[in-house]
Amino acid sequence: FPVTILLSFTLAETSTSGQTTATPVLGRVAYQVLSGSSTSYTVTHNFGTRNVVVQVFDSTTYETVFTDVVRTSTNSVTITFAVAPSSGAYTAVVTG
Repeated sequence: FPVTILLSFTLAETSTSGQTTATPVLGRVAYQVLSGSSTSYTVTHNFGTRNVVVQVFDSTTYETVFTDVVRTSTNSVTITFAVAPSSGAYTAVVTG
C-alpha cells in the first residue's frame, strides 16, 4: 500500500508588516585535498553548527567520492579516506 510523507517547514517568515522575521543563512567552504600523505583532513568552516552537509568529489571527473565524515566541532569537520589520496585529487565542499 502506498505511503505518503508530507514534509512542511518554513525557511523564513514574513510578518504582517511585510518584514522578514527569520532569514536563513547559507554558507559554503570548498577545500581541495593538497597533501598526498595523510588519510585524514580537517576542514574548518566556522559556521558555528554541526548541522552541515559535506560532499567530496573527484577534482578531475567531478564524480562523488564516499568518505567517512565526522562533524568534529561546531566549526570543523574531519574527512577520512581509506587510502591516502594523491595531492589535489579530491575537493570537499561543506555547506551549512
